[in-house]
Amino acid sequence: MDRSSGSSTRWYGASLPGSSGGSSSSFPPLSSPIPYREKPMEYSPAVLRDCGMKSPRWISWSLKNPGRSTTHAPYVSGGCSFFRWHDPAATSFLRDLIGDLRDCCVKSKKENEMLKSELGDVEMQLLQTKQKLDDEEKKVVSLQNDANRTRNEMRSLKIFIFFPSLCLSLCYVGSDWYVESTEMWAVLPM
Repeated sequence: MDRSSGSSTRWYGASLPGSSGGSSSSFPPLSSPIPYREKPMEYSPAVLRDCGMKSPRWISWSLKNPGRSTTHAPYVSGGCSFFRWHDPAATSFLRDLIGDLRDCCVKSKKENEMLKSELGDVEMQLLQTKQKLDDEEKKVVSLQNDANRTRNEMRSLKIFIFFPSLCLSLCYVGSDWYVESTEMWAVLPM
């Protein structure tokens, strides 16, 4: 049995019984940077632990053994201590390459989460801006209606003021004409 020290090994895919599922600042979170092709208990032929139970298959993403599969018992104090590597140890070139690819996957996931968060913020701002635009458009329509109503009232007032003014003007002009015409008749010899 080849077992790495607990401080340099990280198992990804699921929280192990007895673990908090958290991570320390020197290790990535307890999740696989890529999806499993098969779930930890869906492989065959079954590998049985010393206690006779089927052991889940995990993938190590540690710096020392990246991408290497293993079966082991869940880490529970006083539990079964079964552990077995399925793959041979990788060369230093492959370890570095797999580690770099793992880091790229983790970085891409973080960037994707950040971009999704920013997209959510932008979408929220867009909704708020659309709401403000709708409110402003309603104000414009209301102001246009008020302007049309005022124009119609002004037209009515013009008509209301124009006709009485015309009548008064005609009456005034007519009265001057009457006065002038009567004076003219008065001077004419008869």
